[in-house]
Amino acid sequence: MLEVVPCNSEGKEYTENDDIYVENPDDLIGRNIFFVVKILSGRGLPNRYTDICCRFRLFLDTKDSQTILVPDGSNPKFNYTRKVSFTPATKEVVSYLHEGFFVIQVLGKQCPRKSAMLFARGKSTREMLKNDQHILVKTKSLLGGFNMNGRTIDPQRQSMVVELLLMKKHQTRLQQRVDAIKKLMERSLKLGRRTVPTFLLKEVFNAGNPQAVDKALAQLEETPDDVQEYLSNVKQVHISSTCILL
Repeated sequence: MLEVVPCNSEGKEYTENDDIYVENPDDLIGRNIFFVVKILSGRGLPNRYTDICCRFRLFLDTKDSQTILVPDGSNPKFNYTRKVSFTPATKEVVSYLHEGFFVIQVLGKQCPRKSAMLFARGKSTREMLKNDQHILVKTKSLLGGFNMNGRTIDPQRQSMVVELLLMKKHQTRLQQRVDAIKKLMERSLKLGRRTVPTFLLKEVFNAGNPQAVDKALAQLEETPDDVQEYLSNVKQVHISSTCILL
């Protein structure tokens, strides 16, 4: 079982209530990114292996990250955790996280069973592989689903669930932006304003939570409504009949 969970600089995992979702991955460029890679366990491994472990490399890694060695078992438990940080995230890093992948290798030492050695006497490698076809069939069947904690896990269904959750999160974020713009419009009408500064509109549009929206709206009363009034408050303003120079 593998998990990749975003977290803060101290390793505390984010939840949906933290509202850190970004619509465009490019918004992460220049920001600090932290996440946790968890390799909890394996399932359905052949029982003829010992000293089982997992290893992988992420973007720009020069050394492998490796779990502990599990002596034996078809369902090894690694309970491995690694906090990954990119400070700040470059364009290449964001592209890798958005479109790239990393491979987790599962390694182990093969230890032939005594019963298998007795069974293999006098047989060629081809004949022994033919007798092991049931193992290959079992491995292939994992693509159609496998049992975990009494539940049947369907990989294709899990992929669809993840896609639906992302779509739901995206829709929720869009609705929050619509509500924030509506709130800005209602507040402007209540104050009798004729204009709304673009910087304020941008702050409301990109606000990640209701508190940030309210903070941005509080600036409405402090921002001049008339352009000429705004220019009169700016030092070193020169006005001509054809243009305005700041």
